Amino acid sequence: MRRSNSRIVGLDVHPDSFAGAILEGRDPWKARVLSTSTRVALPLLEKWALGHTTPADVLVMEASGNAFAVAERLRGLKREVVILDSHSAGKVGKTYCATDRVDAIKIARIYLSALSPLVWQPERKDARAAGSLQRLSGGGERRDATQAAN
Repeated sequence: MRRSNSRIVGLDVHPDSFAGAILEGRDPWKARVLSTSTRVALPLLEKWALGHTTPADVLVMEASGNAFAVAERLRGLKREVVILDSHSAGKVGKTYCATDRVDAIKIARIYLSALSPLVWQPERKDARAAGSLQRLSGGGERRDATQAAN
């Protein structure tokens, strides 16, 4: 569900850092970039979010390896977090000289334009159950080439 907030925060999240872009306005092409932050160390996520965002903002990121963990940390600060389908978002606005700042702005604009579906995020208890099921079923284990055929 897309809320009618006037501020959207695009986050380009990496394993060890992130970039953020705060946009104001509902039109994806006319939304004004209020501020950007780049190469913020991921351990500073909560401090950055408390200093730059409000509970009324919508924080948006692409699905990635750590997107759900980052989203959970932000929800712990009472922030609304949505995750975009990375396949759809990746098709929008490809650029040859992308930077993290540009990607963060792009993520916010894609959310505003509704050009990418949102990814379902499990509730905390559901995520824990899925992790337990994966461990019990042996999921997530590395296999070498000889095991792959078996």
